[in-house]
Amino acid sequence: MEKKCDALARVYSLHDEYTRGHGAVCEQGCASCCTCNVTMTSLEYAFMVDGMDERERAGLEQRVTQGRTAPRFQPMHTINNMALLCIEGKEIPEEENDPSWGQCPLLDQGSCTIYEKRPLGCRMLFSQVKCRDAGYARMPPYVLTLNNLFQQVVEHMDARGTSGNLTDMILWQAKSEMADSLPNPPAYILKNYRAPVFMVPPEHQDQIRPLMVKLSRLMEDVCAHFP
Repeated sequence: MEKKCDALARVYSLHDEYTRGHGAVCEQGCASCCTCNVTMTSLEYAFMVDGMDERERAGLEQRVTQGRTAPRFQPMHTINNMALLCIEGKEIPEEENDPSWGQCPLLDQGSCTIYEKRPLGCRMLFSQVKCRDAGYARMPPYVLTLNNLFQQVVEHMDARGTSGNLTDMILWQAKSEMADSLPNPPAYILKNYRAPVFMVPPEHQDQIRPLMVKLSRLMEDVCAHFP
C-alpha cells in the first residue's frame, strides 16, 4: 500500500502540473465548486488518512457523519466501467448530480481541511477564471480529456479496490478497518475496474501522448508489484 500511495502522489503531482499549465487559478480557500458530490477510490482513502492519528481520523469521520442523511451523488458506474460499456456498445445511463445538494463536508469556513490529501475528484475541479467573481467556471475541452485520463489511471491503480461518494467511502472504509469480516458492500460502493481503453478523443491524442507515456510507465511499475 505504501508503494501505491507513493505512486498516487506522483499521479496527483502530474495532474497538478498539467492543469496549472492550462491556466488553472484554483487554490485553497476557493471553494465555489466544492460540493458533497465528489467521489474517490479506496486507494485515495488510504492516501488521505496516511499519517493521521486516531483523533484526526475520528474527526474526519465525524465531519462526514453529520451529513450522511443528506442527498449526494452516488455513482452507479466507475469511469473504467463506463469505458467497458462503451466498448460493448451499451448505453451509459444518466446519473443525477446536483451541486445544490450542499457543500463538501470537509470544508471549514470555506477552506479544505485535507487540501494536500484531497482526492482526484477535487483536483479535477478546474477553472481559468475565479468562479466566485465570474459566477461560472471556464474549462477548455482538453482539460476534460486530461481529467478523464487521470481518473481512469487512478481507478486502474486500485483495480482490486472500490469507489464511491467521498462520504460513503470514508464511512465504509473506516467500518471495514474495524471489522474482522464484513458483508458485501452496499450498492453505492462500487467495484473498481482496470482501464480497458483510455477515452481520449482523436483531436487530443497527439497532444496527450507524452503524458500517456509517463502515466503508462507509472501504472506498469505499480501493477508489477500488485498484479
